[in-house]
Amino acid sequence: MILNWVKELITPVSDLIDDLHTSAEERLELRNKLIELEYGFASSVLEFETKKLESEAEVLQARAEVIKAETTSDSWLTRSWRPIVILSFAALVILRWLGLADVESLSDELELKLMSIIQIAIGGYILGRSGEKILPSVLDSIRDSKTMSGV
Repeated sequence: MILNWVKELITPVSDLIDDLHTSAEERLELRNKLIELEYGFASSVLEFETKKLESEAEVLQARAEVIKAETTSDSWLTRSWRPIVILSFAALVILRWLGLADVESLSDELELKLMSIIQIAIGGYILGRSGEKILPSVLDSIRDSKTMSGV
């Protein structure tokens, strides 16, 4: 994908080299230098993407360690605060939908904020767990493709 993008950038220059009225040897030398630039640029982009993914993996690992420390804590409250908060918000929403909660004093804006918090919390949990599972295989694939391409 990245190499295709780089090729799209380089192709007009390559075509220009072909159109120049120079010797075949000069055109070949220019083409070789252009190919070196192309692969050097692609290598830099791949290296940047790999480092970015590795740093994201480190952040996810740190988050996972925090959650693991919380879940293995001796304190019941430390182990349970996240589920308690999410369940509390969910209970508020359910009670509101059922008409059992007197939330008339709550503004629509506050209710929307509560819903956003619930969506972010649940989405963050799902995304975080998915990232934990997927990111290592993505990094392995990038390393494998980097090794196979000789970059």
